Amino acid sequence: MILALVVAAAWTSRTAAAPPDDMALTLMQMRTLTDVMGHVQRDYVAIRGMLSGLDRHTVYLDADQYRRLESDSQGRYGGIGIEVDWREGELAVVAVTEEGPAARAGIVRGDIIREVEGIPITKAGPRTALERVRGPADTKVTITVGREGQADRRMTLRREVIRIIAVHGELLDGGLAYLKIGNFQTGTAGRVADTLAELEASHGAPLGGLILDLRGNPGGVLSAAVGVSDLFLSRGDIVSTRGRDGADLATYQSDADDALDGAPIVLLLDKVSASASEIGAGALKDHGRATLLGEKSFGKGSVQTVLPLRNGGAIKLTTARYYTPSGVSIHGTGIEPHIYMESKPGPDGIDRALLEATKLLRQSDFAGQPAGADSN
Repeated sequence: MILALVVAAAWTSRTAAAPPDDMALTLMQMRTLTDVMGHVQRDYVAIRGMLSGLDRHTVYLDADQYRRLESDSQGRYGGIGIEVDWREGELAVVAVTEEGPAARAGIVRGDIIREVEGIPITKAGPRTALERVRGPADTKVTITVGREGQADRRMTLRREVIRIIAVHGELLDGGLAYLKIGNFQTGTAGRVADTLAELEASHGAPLGGLILDLRGNPGGVLSAAVGVSDLFLSRGDIVSTRGRDGADLATYQSDADDALDGAPIVLLLDKVSASASEIGAGALKDHGRATLLGEKSFGKGSVQTVLPLRNGGAIKLTTARYYTPSGVSIHGTGIEPHIYMESKPGPDGIDRALLEATKLLRQSDFAGQPAGADSN
Protein backbone atom coordinates (compact mmCIF):
# COMPACT_ATOMS: atom_id res chain seq x y z
CA MET A 1 0.00 0.00 0.00
CA ILE A 2 2.84 2.40 0.90
CA LEU A 3 4.59 1.60 -2.35
CA ALA A 4 1.40 2.24 -4.32
CA LEU A 5 1.00 5.68 -2.70
CA VAL A 6 4.63 6.54 -3.45
CA VAL A 7 4.20 5.49 -7.09
CA ALA A 8 0.97 7.47 -7.37
CA ALA A 9 2.61 10.57 -5.92
CA ALA A 10 5.58 10.22 -8.27
CA TRP A 11 3.22 9.79 -11.22
CA THR A 12 1.20 12.88 -10.28
CA SER A 13 4.23 15.13 -9.84
CA ARG A 14 5.90 13.76 -12.95
CA THR A 15 2.91 14.20 -15.27
CA ALA A 16 2.07 17.63 -13.88
CA ALA A 17 5.53 19.00 -14.61
CA ALA A 18 6.59 17.00 -17.66
CA PRO A 19 5.69 17.85 -21.27
CA PRO A 20 3.63 15.33 -23.27
CA ASP A 21 6.78 14.03 -25.05
CA ASP A 22 7.95 12.62 -21.72
CA MET A 23 4.82 10.51 -21.23
CA ALA A 24 6.17 7.41 -23.06
CA LEU A 25 9.24 7.22 -20.81
CA THR A 26 7.08 7.54 -17.71
CA LEU A 27 4.79 4.74 -18.90
CA MET A 28 7.82 2.53 -19.54
CA GLN A 29 9.07 3.15 -16.03
CA MET A 30 5.66 2.31 -14.61
CA ARG A 31 5.50 -0.93 -16.57
CA THR A 32 8.97 -1.88 -15.38
CA LEU A 33 7.98 -1.24 -11.77
CA THR A 34 4.82 -3.30 -12.25
CA ASP A 35 6.91 -6.18 -13.62
CA VAL A 36 9.25 -6.05 -10.64
CA MET A 37 6.40 -5.93 -8.14
CA GLY A 38 4.62 -8.85 -9.79
CA HIS A 39 7.71 -11.07 -9.86
CA VAL A 40 8.59 -10.30 -6.25
CA GLN A 41 5.06 -10.97 -5.01
CA ARG A 42 4.90 -14.31 -6.86
CA ASP A 43 8.41 -15.72 -6.60
CA TYR A 44 10.58 -14.32 -3.79
CA VAL A 45 11.70 -17.08 -1.41
CA ALA A 46 11.84 -15.13 1.86
CA ILE A 47 10.01 -11.87 1.29
CA ARG A 48 9.66 -9.74 4.42
CA GLY A 49 8.56 -6.53 2.78
CA MET A 50 8.50 -4.76 -0.56
CA LEU A 51 11.06 -2.15 0.44
CA SER A 52 13.46 -4.01 2.76
CA GLY A 53 14.62 -7.42 3.80
CA LEU A 54 15.58 -8.80 0.38
CA ASP A 55 18.75 -10.90 0.35
CA ARG A 56 21.97 -9.66 -1.22
CA HIS A 57 21.62 -11.97 -4.22
CA THR A 58 18.37 -10.37 -5.38
CA VAL A 59 19.25 -7.38 -7.55
CA TYR A 60 17.92 -5.19 -10.32
CA LEU A 61 19.99 -5.22 -13.52
CA ASP A 62 19.82 -2.40 -16.01
CA ALA A 63 20.24 -3.16 -19.72
CA ASP A 64 24.06 -2.95 -19.63
CA GLN A 65 24.30 -5.12 -16.52
CA TYR A 66 21.96 -7.70 -18.04
CA ARG A 67 24.11 -7.89 -21.18
CA ARG A 68 27.20 -8.34 -19.00
CA LEU A 69 25.52 -11.16 -17.10
CA GLU A 70 24.72 -12.98 -20.34
CA SER A 71 28.30 -12.44 -21.53
CA ASP A 72 29.67 -13.83 -18.25
CA SER A 73 27.69 -17.04 -18.67
CA GLN A 74 29.47 -17.52 -21.99
CA GLY A 75 32.86 -17.12 -20.29
CA ARG A 76 34.01 -13.66 -21.38
CA TYR A 77 33.80 -10.06 -20.12
CA GLY A 78 35.67 -6.77 -20.21
CA GLY A 79 37.72 -6.19 -17.08
CA ILE A 80 40.97 -6.87 -15.24
CA GLY A 81 40.44 -10.55 -14.43
CA ILE A 82 39.29 -10.83 -10.82
CA GLU A 83 36.39 -12.41 -8.95
CA VAL A 84 35.38 -10.60 -5.77
CA ASP A 85 33.07 -11.12 -2.81
CA TRP A 86 31.73 -8.72 -0.18
CA ARG A 87 32.98 -9.99 3.20
CA GLU A 88 32.56 -8.23 6.51
CA GLY A 89 32.51 -4.79 4.94
CA GLU A 90 35.39 -5.42 2.52
CA LEU A 91 35.59 -6.28 -1.17
CA ALA A 92 37.84 -9.34 -1.18
CA VAL A 93 39.50 -10.89 -4.24
CA VAL A 94 38.51 -14.57 -4.29
CA ALA A 95 39.95 -15.59 -7.66
CA VAL A 96 42.38 -14.15 -10.23
CA THR A 97 42.39 -15.05 -13.93
CA GLU A 98 45.77 -16.39 -15.01
CA GLU A 99 47.70 -14.05 -17.30
CA GLY A 100 45.07 -11.31 -16.92
CA PRO A 101 45.86 -7.65 -16.08
CA ALA A 102 45.31 -8.19 -12.35
CA ALA A 103 47.56 -11.26 -12.24
CA ARG A 104 50.34 -9.44 -14.12
CA ALA A 105 50.07 -6.56 -11.63
CA GLY A 106 50.63 -8.96 -8.73
CA ILE A 107 47.09 -9.09 -7.35
CA VAL A 108 46.40 -12.40 -5.60
CA ARG A 109 43.47 -14.12 -3.91
CA GLY A 110 42.86 -12.59 -0.49
CA ASP A 111 43.76 -9.03 -1.49
CA ILE A 112 41.23 -6.31 -0.63
CA ILE A 113 40.02 -3.68 -3.11
CA ARG A 114 39.99 -0.43 -1.12
CA GLU A 115 39.16 2.15 -3.79
CA VAL A 116 38.09 2.33 -7.43
CA GLU A 117 38.87 5.54 -9.31
CA GLY A 118 39.66 7.22 -5.99
CA ILE A 119 36.29 6.42 -4.44
CA PRO A 120 36.41 4.26 -1.28
CA ILE A 121 34.51 0.98 -1.52
CA THR A 122 32.72 1.80 1.73
CA LYS A 123 31.24 4.87 0.02
CA ALA A 124 30.56 3.45 -3.45
CA GLY A 125 29.24 0.07 -2.31
CA PRO A 126 30.33 -3.31 -3.70
CA ARG A 127 28.05 -3.42 -6.72
CA THR A 128 28.90 0.07 -7.96
CA ALA A 129 32.60 -0.59 -7.36
CA LEU A 130 32.54 -3.80 -9.38
CA GLU A 131 30.76 -2.07 -12.24
CA ARG A 132 33.50 0.56 -12.27
CA VAL A 133 36.22 -2.08 -12.34
CA ARG A 134 34.67 -3.64 -15.41
CA GLY A 135 34.38 -1.85 -18.73
CA PRO A 136 35.28 -1.98 -22.42
CA ALA A 137 38.60 -3.55 -23.40
CA ASP A 138 41.55 -1.19 -23.92
CA THR A 139 40.31 1.32 -21.35
CA LYS A 140 41.98 2.03 -18.00
CA VAL A 141 40.86 1.79 -14.40
CA THR A 142 42.71 2.88 -11.24
CA ILE A 143 42.28 0.82 -8.08
CA THR A 144 43.82 0.73 -4.61
CA VAL A 145 44.64 -2.75 -3.31
CA GLY A 146 45.32 -3.75 0.28
CA ARG A 147 47.11 -6.81 1.65
CA GLU A 148 47.62 -7.89 5.22
CA GLY A 149 50.97 -6.71 6.57
CA GLN A 150 51.70 -4.47 3.56
CA ALA A 151 51.04 -0.88 2.58
CA ASP A 152 48.14 -0.26 0.21
CA ARG A 153 49.09 -0.09 -3.48
CA ARG A 154 47.49 2.23 -6.02
CA MET A 155 47.70 0.95 -9.60
CA THR A 156 46.27 1.73 -13.02
CA LEU A 157 45.40 -1.29 -15.15
CA ARG A 158 44.27 -1.58 -18.75
CA ARG A 159 41.14 -3.65 -19.19
CA GLU A 160 41.08 -6.60 -21.58
CA VAL A 161 38.55 -9.09 -22.86
CA ILE A 162 38.83 -11.72 -20.15
CA ARG A 163 38.16 -15.21 -21.41
CA ILE A 164 37.60 -17.49 -18.47
CA ILE A 165 39.25 -20.85 -18.99
CA ALA A 166 36.61 -22.92 -17.26
CA VAL A 167 38.30 -26.31 -17.65
CA HIS A 168 41.96 -27.26 -17.39
CA GLY A 169 43.19 -30.87 -17.39
CA GLU A 170 46.51 -32.64 -16.85
CA LEU A 171 47.62 -36.26 -16.91
CA LEU A 172 49.55 -37.15 -13.77
CA ASP A 173 51.88 -40.07 -13.17
CA GLY A 174 50.23 -43.46 -12.91
CA GLY A 175 47.32 -42.60 -15.17
CA LEU A 176 45.71 -40.19 -12.72
CA ALA A 177 43.84 -37.18 -14.10
CA TYR A 178 43.78 -33.66 -12.66
CA LEU A 179 40.84 -31.49 -13.67
CA LYS A 180 40.40 -27.86 -12.59
CA ILE A 181 37.02 -26.19 -13.16
CA GLY A 182 37.26 -22.42 -12.71
CA ASN A 183 33.51 -21.81 -12.92
CA PHE A 184 30.42 -23.41 -14.41
CA GLN A 185 29.53 -21.91 -17.78
CA THR A 186 27.29 -22.95 -20.63
CA GLY A 187 29.08 -25.89 -22.23
CA THR A 188 31.32 -26.73 -19.24
CA ALA A 189 30.02 -30.31 -18.98
CA GLY A 190 30.89 -30.95 -22.62
CA ARG A 191 34.39 -29.54 -22.15
CA VAL A 192 34.93 -31.73 -19.09
CA ALA A 193 33.88 -34.83 -21.03
CA ASP A 194 36.17 -33.90 -23.94
CA THR A 195 39.11 -33.21 -21.62
CA LEU A 196 38.73 -36.55 -19.86
CA ALA A 197 38.59 -38.33 -23.23
CA GLU A 198 41.78 -36.55 -24.35
CA LEU A 199 43.61 -37.46 -21.14
CA GLU A 200 42.55 -41.08 -21.43
CA ALA A 201 43.71 -41.19 -25.06
CA SER A 202 47.09 -39.75 -24.02
CA HIS A 203 47.38 -42.38 -21.30
CA GLY A 204 46.43 -45.19 -23.69
CA ALA A 205 44.33 -46.91 -21.03
CA PRO A 206 41.42 -46.15 -18.69
CA LEU A 207 42.20 -43.44 -16.16
CA GLY A 208 43.11 -44.71 -12.72
CA GLY A 209 41.47 -41.88 -10.80
CA LEU A 210 40.56 -38.21 -10.87
CA ILE A 211 41.41 -35.15 -8.80
CA LEU A 212 38.50 -32.74 -9.38
CA ASP A 213 39.58 -29.28 -8.23
CA LEU A 214 36.73 -26.87 -7.42
CA ARG A 215 38.76 -24.57 -5.18
CA GLY A 216 38.14 -20.89 -5.86
CA ASN A 217 35.14 -21.77 -8.03
CA PRO A 218 32.33 -19.27 -7.24
CA GLY A 219 29.66 -21.21 -9.14
CA GLY A 220 27.83 -20.36 -12.34
CA VAL A 221 25.11 -22.01 -14.39
CA LEU A 222 22.92 -24.66 -12.71
CA SER A 223 22.67 -26.80 -15.85
CA ALA A 224 26.47 -26.97 -16.04
CA ALA A 225 26.77 -28.18 -12.45
CA VAL A 226 24.12 -30.83 -13.10
CA GLY A 227 25.83 -31.89 -16.34
CA VAL A 228 29.26 -32.25 -14.74
CA SER A 229 27.86 -34.22 -11.79
CA ASP A 230 25.98 -36.46 -14.21
CA LEU A 231 29.28 -37.45 -15.85
CA PHE A 232 30.35 -39.25 -12.68
CA LEU A 233 27.02 -40.68 -11.50
CA SER A 234 25.09 -43.50 -13.11
CA ARG A 235 21.90 -43.17 -11.08
CA GLY A 236 20.07 -41.12 -8.46
CA ASP A 237 19.29 -37.49 -7.69
CA ILE A 238 21.85 -34.74 -8.25
CA VAL A 239 20.09 -31.74 -6.69
CA SER A 240 16.58 -30.55 -5.93
CA THR A 241 15.08 -27.10 -5.48
CA ARG A 242 12.33 -26.03 -3.10
CA GLY A 243 10.30 -22.85 -3.10
CA ARG A 244 9.37 -20.49 -0.28
CA ASP A 245 6.59 -22.78 0.95
CA GLY A 246 8.92 -25.79 1.11
CA ALA A 247 7.31 -27.43 -1.92
CA ASP A 248 9.57 -29.26 -4.36
CA LEU A 249 10.00 -27.28 -7.56
CA ALA A 250 12.38 -29.53 -9.50
CA THR A 251 14.62 -32.55 -9.05
CA TYR A 252 17.57 -33.20 -11.36
CA GLN A 253 18.65 -36.80 -11.79
CA SER A 254 21.54 -38.65 -13.37
CA ASP A 255 20.70 -40.23 -16.70
CA ALA A 256 24.13 -41.16 -18.10
CA ASP A 257 26.84 -43.74 -17.50
CA ASP A 258 29.80 -42.97 -15.25
CA ALA A 259 32.50 -41.52 -17.52
CA LEU A 260 35.23 -42.96 -15.25
CA ASP A 261 33.60 -46.38 -14.89
CA GLY A 262 33.90 -46.23 -11.10
CA ALA A 263 37.52 -45.03 -10.86
CA PRO A 264 38.02 -43.15 -7.56
CA ILE A 265 37.63 -39.38 -7.29
CA VAL A 266 39.07 -36.91 -4.81
CA LEU A 267 37.28 -33.55 -4.94
CA LEU A 268 39.10 -30.46 -3.67
CA LEU A 269 37.08 -27.56 -2.31
CA ASP A 270 37.67 -24.48 -0.16
CA LYS A 271 35.74 -21.72 1.56
CA VAL A 272 35.33 -19.89 -1.77
CA SER A 273 33.71 -22.88 -3.54
CA ALA A 274 30.08 -21.83 -3.87
CA SER A 275 26.72 -22.39 -5.51
CA ALA A 276 27.17 -24.68 -8.54
CA SER A 277 30.42 -25.99 -7.02
CA GLU A 278 28.52 -26.99 -3.91
CA ILE A 279 25.86 -28.73 -5.98
CA GLY A 280 28.53 -30.95 -7.54
CA ALA A 281 30.36 -31.55 -4.27
CA GLY A 282 27.13 -32.36 -2.43
CA ALA A 283 25.94 -34.80 -5.08
CA LEU A 284 29.22 -36.73 -5.30
CA LYS A 285 29.53 -36.80 -1.52
CA ASP A 286 25.99 -38.01 -0.86
CA HIS A 287 26.33 -40.80 -3.41
CA GLY A 288 29.70 -41.87 -1.96
CA ARG A 289 31.27 -41.20 -5.33
CA ALA A 290 34.11 -38.95 -4.16
CA THR A 291 36.26 -38.12 -1.17
CA LEU A 292 36.01 -34.41 -0.38
CA LEU A 293 39.27 -32.87 0.78
CA GLY A 294 39.88 -29.26 1.78
CA GLU A 295 37.79 -26.69 3.61
CA LYS A 296 34.08 -26.25 4.27
CA SER A 297 32.51 -24.57 1.26
CA PHE A 298 30.93 -21.11 1.15
CA GLY A 299 27.26 -22.00 1.68
CA LYS A 300 25.52 -20.18 -1.17
CA GLY A 301 22.59 -22.46 -1.89
CA SER A 302 19.88 -20.13 -3.16
CA VAL A 303 18.46 -20.19 -6.66
CA GLN A 304 18.47 -16.95 -8.65
CA THR A 305 16.07 -16.66 -11.56
CA VAL A 306 16.82 -13.95 -14.13
CA LEU A 307 13.59 -12.31 -15.25
CA PRO A 308 13.84 -9.95 -18.27
CA LEU A 309 11.93 -6.68 -18.15
CA ARG A 310 10.40 -4.50 -20.87
CA ASN A 311 13.10 -1.83 -20.55
CA GLY A 312 15.88 -4.25 -21.58
CA GLY A 313 16.99 -4.86 -18.01
CA ALA A 314 16.15 -7.72 -15.66
CA ILE A 315 15.80 -8.70 -12.05
CA LYS A 316 17.89 -11.51 -10.61
CA LEU A 317 15.48 -12.85 -8.03
CA THR A 318 15.95 -15.47 -5.33
CA THR A 319 13.15 -17.96 -5.97
CA ALA A 320 14.22 -21.19 -4.25
CA ARG A 321 16.99 -23.07 -2.45
CA TYR A 322 19.20 -25.99 -3.38
CA TYR A 323 19.09 -29.31 -1.52
CA THR A 324 21.58 -32.18 -1.80
CA PRO A 325 20.34 -35.70 -2.67
CA SER A 326 20.10 -36.48 1.07
CA GLY A 327 17.77 -33.50 1.54
CA VAL A 328 20.26 -31.15 3.23
CA SER A 329 20.04 -27.43 2.42
CA ILE A 330 23.29 -25.97 1.12
CA HIS A 331 22.35 -22.38 1.94
CA GLY A 332 24.16 -20.97 4.97
CA THR A 333 25.71 -24.32 5.85
CA GLY A 334 28.01 -25.28 3.00
CA ILE A 335 29.46 -28.70 2.26
CA GLU A 336 31.74 -30.32 4.83
CA PRO A 337 34.79 -32.20 3.48
CA HIS A 338 35.60 -35.74 4.57
CA ILE A 339 39.16 -34.63 5.26
CA TYR A 340 39.89 -31.08 6.41
CA MET A 341 43.02 -29.37 5.05
CA GLU A 342 43.80 -25.73 4.33
CA SER A 343 43.77 -25.19 0.61
CA LYS A 344 46.41 -22.48 0.38
CA PRO A 345 50.01 -23.45 -0.45
CA GLY A 346 52.45 -23.63 2.45
CA PRO A 347 55.42 -21.28 2.97
CA ASP A 348 57.42 -23.41 0.54
CA GLY A 349 54.80 -22.91 -2.17
CA ILE A 350 53.78 -26.58 -2.16
CA ASP A 351 50.09 -27.36 -2.52
CA ARG A 352 49.60 -29.83 0.34
CA ALA A 353 45.98 -30.58 -0.51
CA LEU A 354 46.88 -31.58 -4.06
CA LEU A 355 49.69 -33.81 -2.78
CA GLU A 356 47.33 -35.48 -0.32
CA ALA A 357 44.73 -36.03 -3.05
CA THR A 358 47.33 -37.70 -5.25
CA LYS A 359 48.43 -39.87 -2.34
CA LEU A 360 44.85 -40.99 -1.67
CA LEU A 361 44.27 -41.99 -5.27
CA ARG A 362 47.49 -44.00 -5.40
CA GLN A 363 46.63 -46.12 -2.37
CA SER A 364 45.79 -49.59 -3.64
CA ASP A 365 42.90 -50.11 -1.23
CA PHE A 366 40.96 -47.35 -2.99
CA ALA A 367 41.19 -49.05 -6.39
CA GLY A 368 37.76 -49.49 -7.90
CA GLN A 369 35.85 -47.73 -5.14
CA PRO A 370 35.28 -44.13 -3.99
CA ALA A 371 38.43 -42.96 -2.21
CA GLY A 372 37.84 -42.53 1.48
CA ALA A 373 34.09 -43.02 1.27
CA ASP A 374 34.02 -44.12 4.88
CA SER A 375 36.08 -41.17 6.13
CA ASN A 376 34.51 -38.53 8.38
